[in-house]
Amino acid sequence: MKGYSKQQEKALLKIAKKNNGNISASSYREVMSNLKNTVKKQHDFSFEVKIKHIEEEKKYEFYIVGKHLSTNVYNSLHFRDKLRYKTAIKKAFNVARLIYKDQLPKVPHSYVELCPTLYLKRHRDDDGTSATLKIIRDMIVNLGTVVDDSREYMVMNIPNEIISKNWKIVMKVKY
Repeated sequence: MKGYSKQQEKALLKIAKKNNGNISASSYREVMSNLKNTVKKQHDFSFEVKIKHIEEEKKYEFYIVGKHLSTNVYNSLHFRDKLRYKTAIKKAFNVARLIYKDQLPKVPHSYVELCPTLYLKRHRDDDGTSATLKIIRDMIVNLGTVVDDSREYMVMNIPNEIISKNWKIVMKVKY
């Protein structure tokens, strides 16, 4: 059957078998409306951010807990899901801003070095986390930790990867 998904085709063939090859208009509508509601895939984008300032070592530690997407998965998302993903990370950082406001700098630093450690279920390519790390870099700037995310003000090391069932990113920001 051309023009139908495999799920639609299966459901319509099942009805046709029961009714000697006939499909009523009401059965057709029911199948099509039920499948539209079940095909949508929802992603769970929930994050929590904790901030720790270690003044003696001149660094901040950002703990971003949540399932972070690889660049390939992020790029394959629908634009609305990409927006939901970014918004979930931004909301987590905005909540952290309110909770940890006394640990954040009053004046942005002029230069920082980022040292990310990623806790993943399996290893990724070196650029496999660049989409998520870019959002986190932008949020670190947004918090007022550093002036800008250009090379002049911020350098990021290659991420360390640790195999773990607990998804999180620990971003050390040295100033």
